[in-house]
Amino acid sequence: MKQHTCVKIMVVALLFLFSCKKNDSNTTQPSLGNVYVAGIYLDSFGTALPVVWENGKATILDSISGSANCVFVSNNDVYVCGLANNNNKSCAVIWKNNTKIYVDSTNETDFFSLCEDGNNVYAVGYSNFAGSSCPILWKNGIITKLSSDKGAASTIKVHEGNEYVVGYIEVGGQYRAVCWKNGVAQYLSNDNSSAYSIGCSGSDVYILGSTQDSNLQTHNVVWKNGNLIKTSALNENYSSLYVVNNDIYLSGEVFQNNNDIPTIWKNNTSSTLPGILSYNNTDGLCVNGSNVYVVGDTYFDTNLSKPVIWKNRTATLLSDRMGRAYSVFVN
Repeated sequence: MKQHTCVKIMVVALLFLFSCKKNDSNTTQPSLGNVYVAGIYLDSFGTALPVVWENGKATILDSISGSANCVFVSNNDVYVCGLANNNNKSCAVIWKNNTKIYVDSTNETDFFSLCEDGNNVYAVGYSNFAGSSCPILWKNGIITKLSSDKGAASTIKVHEGNEYVVGYIEVGGQYRAVCWKNGVAQYLSNDNSSAYSIGCSGSDVYILGSTQDSNLQTHNVVWKNGNLIKTSALNENYSSLYVVNNDIYLSGEVFQNNNDIPTIWKNNTSSTLPGILSYNNTDGLCVNGSNVYVVGDTYFDTNLSKPVIWKNRTATLLSDRMGRAYSVFVN
């Protein structure tokens, strides 16, 4: 079973090794509305570059290798977080309207998620402190270490004035899923586990993660207000969660006939997504009105993936180049 944030890191590492076709990715794309997607694609030299797509049109955020991990839009301002590699060191970056507004060049750092609320901009991820990677919260340029234990913060959401961050930390030799509410940690499981997506509706907080059962089999799970409410089958993988009016949407894959079938779940009802190439993976998910958007990649093999977006089960390639889409936001 894959873990959402770790997949990004592994895919970027794989993509650095391979060259790509010289087709320009800014070819005309079908109209998708006000849809923003963050991810990577490879240039003609085989370097993975951070990129944001706005209504299907790609903008390269940096000329050095890196990744755009999450996109968030507020008042027509487009915020993207991720990393850029500088002298073989990962540096966390935040872009606003395609311009860098923050670069952490002091530590080995990465941002996985960001949001904006009022006059506050937030990002979460990890930073290397004295050789140990610890979960961090970045708020308006100030980094707070959420724990001194090894781990990472995967996602942040601000809801009704409360700051929710989910991730994992190492406790007693194993990782445990955790939710920080306004900086105070709550463990979600006593087992080896992690948390990597969050949604809120009213006073209810839903968290997607993974945990191991007594047979050491990994399942994806959903917690509601700290209580376990959904567990995946062994052939199911949930990659992202979105909640609207207490309707729970999940994106992921179902493993059937030696293949991962991209799938959306609404509450307990599943719908498969048509693939473009032989294999397909999902990452980000967003719901806007009656429209459901999912992003990920499609490929013949894991080293030749291309970024893709699904809108209401219709798939569209975002680029002819190799790459992957990680996050989607609809304004």
